[in-house]
Amino acid sequence: MAMLSSAAELLEREQELAELTQAWRLAGEGTGSSWLICAEAGGGKTRLVQALAAQVPGKVYWGGAEPVAPAEPYLALINAIPEFSPAPTRAGSVLGAVSLLKALPSPLLLVLEDLHFADEGTAAALFRLAAETADRPWLIVATFRPTEGSAALYAASTELVGQGLARRLDLQPLGFEGVRRLAETVRGDRIDAEELSAIFSDSGGNPWFAQALARGGGAMTAARDRLLLRLDGVEQAIPGANAVLATLSPATRFLSYEVISALCGGDRPVLRYTLRELRTAGILVEDGAGCWGFRHELLRRSLLDAMIEIDQREAQRVLAEAVEPEGHAAELAMLFAAARDPRAAAWAIKAAIQAGAVDAHVEALAQLERAVTFAPTPELKRRALHLASNSAHALGRFAESQRLAEAALAIPGAEPEAISGLHQRAADAAWLAGDGVAAARHMDAAERAIEGRPPSFQGAYLATGRVLQAAVMMDAAMLSASAERAVSIAAQLGDPAVTTRIEAEVNAYLMVSLLDAGDPAAFALLDSVDGYITDQTDPTYGGDPRSEIATLLMNAHNGAVVSLFSDRAVMLAERTETTLHRLELGWGNRFEPYRVLDAVQRGQYQAASRLAEPLLLRPDTEGRDVLYCALAIREMRAGSLAEAHGLLAGATAGATVRGRALLRLAVLELMLL
Repeated sequence: MAMLSSAAELLEREQELAELTQAWRLAGEGTGSSWLICAEAGGGKTRLVQALAAQVPGKVYWGGAEPVAPAEPYLALINAIPEFSPAPTRAGSVLGAVSLLKALPSPLLLVLEDLHFADEGTAAALFRLAAETADRPWLIVATFRPTEGSAALYAASTELVGQGLARRLDLQPLGFEGVRRLAETVRGDRIDAEELSAIFSDSGGNPWFAQALARGGGAMTAARDRLLLRLDGVEQAIPGANAVLATLSPATRFLSYEVISALCGGDRPVLRYTLRELRTAGILVEDGAGCWGFRHELLRRSLLDAMIEIDQREAQRVLAEAVEPEGHAAELAMLFAAARDPRAAAWAIKAAIQAGAVDAHVEALAQLERAVTFAPTPELKRRALHLASNSAHALGRFAESQRLAEAALAIPGAEPEAISGLHQRAADAAWLAGDGVAAARHMDAAERAIEGRPPSFQGAYLATGRVLQAAVMMDAAMLSASAERAVSIAAQLGDPAVTTRIEAEVNAYLMVSLLDAGDPAAFALLDSVDGYITDQTDPTYGGDPRSEIATLLMNAHNGAVVSLFSDRAVMLAERTETTLHRLELGWGNRFEPYRVLDAVQRGQYQAASRLAEPLLLRPDTEGRDVLYCALAIREMRAGSLAEAHGLLAGATAGATVRGRALLRLAVLELMLL
């Protein structure tokens, strides 16, 4: 990145710089802090942090997100922290970042820039890093635009400030005097009052707009919300500038000279001259590695927006082809999509797979929506829809997962194993969405698709799905037969690892069934499956359990509550809560209603009310039937029968088989009172 260190450019930010400087001194004494620097585009965020960095001896760890949509997962952390690499889980990525920072020389300054372009995982990492700073010699500074960015960034920044874990500095526009000093410093001369008033009015006090207007010398005009450049003056002063700038305008990152020369007709003296002059004019910047980019994102964006659509598409396509050998999947997917080029589909699928591998399923799903749009063949579209169904399922969007799997099934020509897998994905999603009829229909279709074929992993996995179906439906006969069949098929594959995996999954579903039957033998199965999953964990990231353990523990806890294994429920509640927190999993809406029920069953009514209050305000609480059942029992015991009737009347009885059973029991108890 370009380091602009002119003191004259940092105006009316003395108080903010003083606060950050003091924070750096305190970090050196062992008391760290985190700061959120917020301002609109061109509002001076980067210059303020650069002024701070100029006072820091040694290396500053600085990384930024880039305007690639969907966001490239963890890019700011990859750029900032040496040797950082995303892990297969979000928790692993966060723990990896924290561990690497702990190993760096201290005190340290970590700057995460342009987080309005960042993914949700980066926002989660920012929250965890900020929570660590108070007891560490760290100063963490994050910059972003206050009205842009993901919902995760908004939530993280709000919570950090609300909990006192970070300070927020909102940079205000410059006043008239600040604009005057800035403009005259850039121009190197006094500016007459009429032009100065126009610069102040058109820039609105935005430092970058003011500089652009002052530097333009008549070549630029500005409106408050959008900068339009008239390049005739630039072209007259620097022949060939227009062509170079138009070629580079789709680039969201700095490009090597080799790429630029390939885009601009080869390595020629006139190209080098043009780049030098554009650098002198303050339009382009060259970094320490010899790569070139626009001095500001606003300038690049305004140039691209000023082009007619056909020229935009051509520029995007040419740039994509030039950088394609470098293989930045997220960037290439965006460029080819902007060019309306079907190559966007393959790159979007690759970007989605990369995002899914680091638990960035929001970004993966967005890439796959792009892939579906641009897929040139039925096979590629089907694959994109299947992957999208998987990502939606990982995000807990079960109805969407079912819809995407069914859309993939509607495309003819798939192989039997693929058809079976899609039906099973739709069935799994349907079960979790509460549509048992659709789930059963898809399971039957999945079996028909591979009927009579040799044993396969899909066959074993499908048989395992039947075990889940039997457990959910509380069908003991079907459960026993399905479990035996699943293990038998897996054994025929001749792969001990596959056999063990299938056995572990079968045991996880048997555990649920035994708990629903009130059989304490379920806890022996819990221990065996828990041990298997833990042994499979990648130790690179501290042996952190995978999300399978969270699911297993949650199912065990909820079953223990319903079957009144109260002591085990208490033990499981603590571990489940810790695991969900460590894995950054937002699954509390499936777990916490059972904690309310457990508290009511124990007679801990105040605790139950405290736990229930936030759940009642959340529209996404999946266990609402369990929650209402628990609260109805509380009201029955208090003698408030009318309130109990009202709660049961408002319950959603169709969500789960277990929920319906609990509601029926509660209604029966109420009738007997």
